[in-house]
Amino acid sequence: REQPAEQASPYPAPVLDISPERLAAFTSWVEEWLHDLQSAHEEKLIQWADEEKAYRAKYEGDLTFPFVGASGVLVPLIAMGVDPVYARLDTGIFKGDRVFIVRPLRKSFVDLAPKLERWLQFVQKHKLKLRSHISPRILELTKHGTMVLKVCYEYESRTIKGYDDRTYEVIDKNVSSQGARIFGVSLNDFLFPARYQHLQDCPVAFERIRTTPGRLKAAEGSGKYKDVDDVVAHAVKSPTLTVLETERESSARHRDTGLARKEVDGLWEGYCDYDIYGYGSEERLCFTFHE
Repeated sequence: REQPAEQASPYPAPVLDISPERLAAFTSWVEEWLHDLQSAHEEKLIQWADEEKAYRAKYEGDLTFPFVGASGVLVPLIAMGVDPVYARLDTGIFKGDRVFIVRPLRKSFVDLAPKLERWLQFVQKHKLKLRSHISPRILELTKHGTMVLKVCYEYESRTIKGYDDRTYEVIDKNVSSQGARIFGVSLNDFLFPARYQHLQDCPVAFERIRTTPGRLKAAEGSGKYKDVDDVVAHAVKSPTLTVLETERESSARHRDTGLARKEVDGLWEGYCDYDIYGYGSEERLCFTFHE
């Protein structure tokens, strides 16, 4: 629901109050991790691009090996295995009337359980739009073996054009909304170190932020970021695509020149354990980093 415009942003201060020396040390630490994880991620991107190509099984034309004129028709065996599993997962989770089942631990709560289940069903279907975010990631899971979901608390504040409730004149309205949201993160945009079974154990993880200058400024207005003008000034019209993105565009046969598109490239959201204050113990941090 819409909130009053006067409501303060629930985000903490976008910039920590730390010394320039500690900020420089932290920036250097982040740059080292990011460069290392990007290099290690390239091998996985090539693997996933090959799997995407095999999934599509596009006709390759006449071949010259093993003989000239050999047929380039490919049989989509991977798609034949992936699609039924994906359909079972998608319909098995979301087709039922209740995605979440409530089991009360006290007898006094038994009558409340069905009401809570109906409320959760309404929220996940119409507010969180769970299926639209998770379904593409489930397909990615069946293709490549893993997927990434992100749960966070979002707050947005913006000015829109509206009508006065009494006079129906066009006026400016300040509206804001807040609540939990679920996002699917493409494997193409997620970096984490190897040899860890659980994500919470990783010392650092990165998510590439895909955004435009306008959306970045709107996030600044909501109190999530600060001083984004320098980042917006480095927005590019043709951001660099990875080999996986290139393969997906080729498979979908949907490309553009990029001349009208303007995106902020090189922007990352990171999560890490780091002794930012020099107390001798690591803090759990969420940070935004622009290359």
